[in-house]
Amino acid sequence: MKEDKELERSDIKIGSDLEINTDEETITAYVETWFDVDAKFGTHVLENDNEWLNSYAEYHPKTGELKMMYQVNRDGNSDFFDYTPSENEKALVVALMEEQCQKDGGCSLKELYEKCGDNMTMGGI
Repeated sequence: MKEDKELERSDIKIGSDLEINTDEETITAYVETWFDVDAKFGTHVLENDNEWLNSYAEYHPKTGELKMMYQVNRDGNSDFFDYTPSENEKALVVALMEEQCQKDGGCSLKELYEKCGDNMTMGGI
């Protein structure tokens, strides 16, 4: 059963590798999950050693749109699922992505995107 509890600052951390995709006009970040993913997403990865979950946030700096998704990995295959964040969760994730970008690159997400002419991954920006 899925849990409706909103994500809080202590539940997630944004990874330092931000992937800029100029074709899609997005910046993608890995979202570390520090909460019970099984309760939140209705998965069963915590009870199975051969399964794990990766979570991502995709931000459109031009429009302010945020998409989130998670990937359930199993031996030999994986499935992607969309996650629709609440308005509070969206604001939190974007704020955390902005903080990570400022920390590692000294600029905003929009400034980072505008600096990049090609698809690239900024490892620790």
